[in-house]
Amino acid sequence: AKGPVRLTGTVVHRNPFLVFVQDDTGGCFALLPNRDVLLLPGDRVELTGTVAANKGVTVAPHGVVVVGRGPVPPPRRVDRAAALAPTTLGEWVEV
Repeated sequence: AKGPVRLTGTVVHRNPFLVFVQDDTGGCFALLPNRDVLLLPGDRVELTGTVAANKGVTVAPHGVVVVGRGPVPPPRRVDRAAALAPTTLGEWVEV
């Protein structure tokens, strides 16, 4: 479903354009509006933006707030088929 979203989770990975965030219910990736935002694995963040049907979130220009720091959660163990399934898109998994 598309629409506005606000979520809090832990950064598990970051590349120049995307950040991957995980919480107890799952994970997603977020397209960052500004590559100058420094986020590191373990940062607890609140993201505000718009969710897309692909489990991705487009973050609003000022929609990233670091609310704390902690350990990176362990990846969820899955088999190869599950790792390639659309239901795990954006999730921190290990095969």
